[in-house]
Amino acid sequence: MDQKHLKLLTVLAGLALAIYLITYVVQNQFNVSVAEQPTVETVEDPDALAKREALREMTLGSFGAPTASKDSELDGDQEVNLGRSPLSLRVGVIGATPARDEVTSFSQFPYARSEVRKAYTNSRDRACRLLVSGVTVSPPLSKPRPGETGTLGRLTVLTIGLEFDQSGPRKLPAVTRGQVNKYFADHRLAVQPVLYHDANNRPYFGTDCQAAFFELDRPGMTVDAEPMIKISVSRFRALGVVGDVNQSGTASDIVGRTLALAFTFAKKDQTVTGASDRAETITEILLLHLTPECTADEPEIKVFVTSDARTNLHRLETRGMRLNSPVPLISADIQFNRTVLMGMYPADPVVSGIRYRSAGILSMETIRRLSQADGERPAVSLTEILDQFGKLVGTSETAAL
Repeated sequence: MDQKHLKLLTVLAGLALAIYLITYVVQNQFNVSVAEQPTVETVEDPDALAKREALREMTLGSFGAPTASKDSELDGDQEVNLGRSPLSLRVGVIGATPARDEVTSFSQFPYARSEVRKAYTNSRDRACRLLVSGVTVSPPLSKPRPGETGTLGRLTVLTIGLEFDQSGPRKLPAVTRGQVNKYFADHRLAVQPVLYHDANNRPYFGTDCQAAFFELDRPGMTVDAEPMIKISVSRFRALGVVGDVNQSGTASDIVGRTLALAFTFAKKDQTVTGASDRAETITEILLLHLTPECTADEPEIKVFVTSDARTNLHRLETRGMRLNSPVPLISADIQFNRTVLMGMYPADPVVSGIRYRSAGILSMETIRRLSQADGERPAVSLTEILDQFGKLVGTSETAAL
């Protein structure tokens, strides 16, 4: 072999050795990087997977919420499984000012259970909307312009507070119980219907209702709410304004002065033992009533709410109401039927009791009889009954009107 061929073979051998060394180094670096990554198990404990999924969906201090199910919407008085409650929450902006004859109204108030259930089901698209976090809780009302219609804004009519009832079927650990008590004590919910005014400076209701969730010590701005709060707000629905737009009304009985809302909640029957995950769904009526003398410059709203599955009607004591008052207008005692994550977090809330700051009470049967004409007197409209509520309390219906 001559010198020229020997030199060529030497160059080729060196080149092959260099390619081999480069390939070896790159392959080793790749193997090392793969070895440093954690391995993934192909088979995993189902309980561990469920716990991790629950942790992914919950934050520290969250109480859990009923599992959503479109098949179990609370559309009336019925018995339901509390583990299957839906969330139907709409958050949006206020639309254009509706005219009085454009607002959903009804001439016959729903007294019977079937009528209430039907009205509640038909009002699914008029659910109360929870304000997002960081919004002013009580913005000033707009100043009405003479001779024009417009939107005054949302106005707080009542506050709702929650209290933890420790007598429930599920006992919570001390740390979790302290978190729940503190959360309930530190927060309030304000119900805020939207008011409008006509060209004659008279205020009236539409069917738009919002709710503001805030901290008691800082009532200026809204804060984010737990899922159970959001679900409860979505169950407030505007049934419509009381009165018939096709009938001419007097100055003291104008359509839009009274707004009827309904709300449902799961109530625990304390007299029934067993089947602790079931409770009865109760529907109550909330009546917001503008006084006949008020104007758009100074709207005055009286608040009425039924109790005991619409057996009685209470007028709430709203005089001197403040957002940060230590006692809300409505207080609800809450129990939890279930816990998750090895008993650390409560779920499936139920109402074990409700208390009102009541300034007077009438039976709904009395109001129903007054609304029907008989041989001795004509029928009285619900708006007129609410106007005369103070006189009716403690007197007979025939003597008062």
